[in-house]
Amino acid sequence: NISVALSQDNKSNILAASAFPKKDTKQKTLSLTIDPSALKMHDGMAMLNVSAVDYSLLKNENLINKPVTIDLTPPQIYLLSPTNNINPGGSCVVGFRTSEPTVLSGVWVDNFFSQGYPATISGKPAIVTYFGLPMEAKKGANIRIIARDGGENEASMVIPSLIRHKKIRSDKMKLTDNFLNQKMPDFRALPPALQG
Repeated sequence: NISVALSQDNKSNILAASAFPKKDTKQKTLSLTIDPSALKMHDGMAMLNVSAVDYSLLKNENLINKPVTIDLTPPQIYLLSPTNNINPGGSCVVGFRTSEPTVLSGVWVDNFFSQGYPATISGKPAIVTYFGLPMEAKKGANIRIIARDGGENEASMVIPSLIRHKKIRSDKMKLTDNFLNQKMPDFRALPPALQG
């Protein structure tokens, strides 16, 4: 038989247990989803205990005890710039800090994600994200910082922003075939990957 348990503060929670009535079982794969909050566990160290007992008369047992960290608390986000003025079609830089190291951080603008990168601001570690605002963005667009830690806990914060609409200048040019034919030799001299 085999069993898997997770213990913390001298309380053990059985996650899985199986008995095998036939001796021909050589291997068993278990897939477990562990919800520490449902098990009433708290942030901190815990022990993952795996036990396997064989068919011999002596009932030989093999134990694996592995320390694990329970992390249920999402990181906190500290914004370093109070308000951002952004034009649709423009770009913005935002700096922030988190209360703990993150595995993923950056800015979501509607459905587009811009990755954050480590930086130093005022001599302290921070995260900086450079992102663009779509041309069709309107006042109240969903612009959020997200930060995810190693325990898959995620926090988000709305970036206070003022979307300033302004008229974008545009021009139209007609390019004739004659003009393009005169320019094509310039492109033929470029590396092969850029030709055509």
